Amino acid sequence: MSNKAVKISLFLLFLLNMVDAAATIPLIDAGLVEEWNPIMKKALDYGVFHFLLLKFLATATACIVFWHFRALKLAKIGLIGGLIGYSLLLLHFCIGLL
Repeated sequence: MSNKAVKISLFLLFLLNMVDAAATIPLIDAGLVEEWNPIMKKALDYGVFHFLLLKFLATATACIVFWHFRALKLAKIGLIGGLIGYSLLLLHFCIGLL
């Protein structure tokens, strides 16, 4: 995977994560979904700001780690796994809202 491909993948991972965060808040407020991640659920108990801050910091940290270790196979697997996971999660959101 070239550096350019890693940069694009990191951007997409970050974007998908932020879309997830933006979609989660109104869906939870409407009572349509629950936050499954216990850490993020606890952050949400403290308020939307804390939830978004933790989501942003966790995603940014993961992207930095993936970039730093981009030459390692495990980092590539983790990055691709994250992209697939968030893509499936957002697909689940979209199908569930239809």
